This record gives sequence, structure tokens and C-alpha cells, in this order.
Amino acid sequence: MPYTVSFLDRKLHQSLSFDSDIRFPKSCDFVKKYWILKEYKKQGGSIDITEAEEKEKEHKSFSSYEIKKSFKGNELVVEIVQSLSFSDGFDFFRVLRIIAKVLM
Repeated sequence: MPYTVSFLDRKLHQSLSFDSDIRFPKSCDFVKKYWILKEYKKQGGSIDITEAEEKEKEHKSFSSYEIKKSFKGNELVVEIVQSLSFSDGFDFFRVLRIIAKVLM
């Protein structure tokens, strides 16, 4: 069952969110959100955890483009490469739910 974590102290959450962007500039959102939650609880912030309805899983596809440059002899060759990836709706917050229960 998915859960929603609400931060009750908006200013503290915004400050930590800004700090996480500076501290982890190349990290994924999961790492940043985990750090924010950990620091938020460490600084005495209150959270509200509510149970959300389970959504029907969707299979999504994402498309991205990449430009590859190379030389063949004296000519510059520029290729546009399309990448497709498929996701089954992985829920990053499932792990945060477990962490939130541990921190409480």
C-alpha cells in the first residue's frame, strides 16, 4: 500500500531541499529525498504519513535523444540517436515509507 509523506514545517523542508540540491548535484531524486527526510527528522521536524489508494500499474515508455559526434577522415559526422526505455512504475516512495516508519 503506498503512503504519502507530508512535511508540516514547509520552511525547514524547503531549506533542506535546497541544501540537498547543492550537496548532491548529480544524485537521483531518491537519494536527495532520503537525505531530506533523515535531516528533517534529525532537526525535529514533524511529518504526516497518510495511506493512499493503490493505483493501477501502468507501463510507460520514455524516449530520449542523444547527439553523437565523430570524425570519419576529415568529415565531422553528427548522429541523432533515439533511446527508448520502459518502466513498470517503480515506486521510490515504497522504500521511504519503510524508512519513515523506522525513524518514527
